[in-house]
Amino acid sequence: MMGWDLMTNHNTTISPMQFFVIAVNSMFGSSLLTLPSDLARIAKEDMWMPMLFGSILIFVAFWVAVKLSAYFPDVTVIDYHVLLVGRIPGFILNVLMILLMMVIVGIFERNFTIAVKTYLLDLTPPQVINIFTLGLAIYAIQYGLAPLLRLQQFLFAPEYGAFLTIILLGVLSIDANNYQPMLAEGITPVLQGMIPTWFTYTGPEILIGFLFPFINPKKGVLKWGIFSISVTACIYVMITLIVQGILGPTETTNTIVPTMMAYRYIEIPDTFIERLDGYLMTIWIVISFTSLINWLYFIAFGIGQMLKLESSRPIVVLIIPFIYYLLYVPPNAYAIQIITQWVNFASLFWGLGITPLLLALAWLKAKRKMPC
Repeated sequence: MMGWDLMTNHNTTISPMQFFVIAVNSMFGSSLLTLPSDLARIAKEDMWMPMLFGSILIFVAFWVAVKLSAYFPDVTVIDYHVLLVGRIPGFILNVLMILLMMVIVGIFERNFTIAVKTYLLDLTPPQVINIFTLGLAIYAIQYGLAPLLRLQQFLFAPEYGAFLTIILLGVLSIDANNYQPMLAEGITPVLQGMIPTWFTYTGPEILIGFLFPFINPKKGVLKWGIFSISVTACIYVMITLIVQGILGPTETTNTIVPTMMAYRYIEIPDTFIERLDGYLMTIWIVISFTSLINWLYFIAFGIGQMLKLESSRPIVVLIIPFIYYLLYVPPNAYAIQIITQWVNFASLFWGLGITPLLLALAWLKAKRKMPC
């Protein structure tokens, strides 16, 4: 399987730094806009702490995933599931993983549509936004991984540079009183708030199983992966702190998209710049679309490998109607919230439950093959 590139059959080698770019982009999604309200509901004035400490969970999951992939350096997660637990159980594991990824994409696209419709295209039917976004994603994915890598590398510095500039402008409107009192209810709410943050960081621990065979040199994978999680954690903590400082815990709890609401209030004196939420939304759309095409690409990649296809271009087109169907399974915002919680627990169980068990099994099998 080494060197096989989805949809193109061209040899593709990925550097650890390129994996860093993919990992960061895969972690940024709709939770950037909505998560502060969930954390404020649980941890109140300490809402930024769960975001910081929650990154520890993904550090552990990513380390486990890298160690597991290192036992099978020439095959992807689709293949080593079968090698570890057998053909039928391995196939079931692969199906569950692909379904989990599809539901994650469905939740992301639904929240993406709500945000775009609320703040930019309020008169546009959501179905039009969905069809346009998914159709553009199909086109972007058709030519394989190499063009996607080049696009993401080209856009990474300017888009995140502009993104961080806008984020840091939020410091101008912070009220320090919104951070007090700290740990008024002890450490328990902080620990409870770590669970919802998992969905925010989901990405590297799953994608490394697909990309590990193509990364060269493999020596730097763990370092660059941890760096990607660290960078993402810093940005998320910064956003959470700024949103809390502007809105306060109570208003953050009662706002559906608190990040955009907070930046709507920011004013820069003596300048023509106003309504920073519009600038933030524009850049967020680009970043979020990159995340979407990454997830859709690897879903098609996985299905193509499961079916032993030389080209998975048809797969991309076929999975889009299923993703579109998933968008409208939740009837309302409350249902989306409940489904998101269950998906969060499922992905948490996969990252900190299933993957460590597979690592232990790989270690035992390797130990048995070692000469006495």
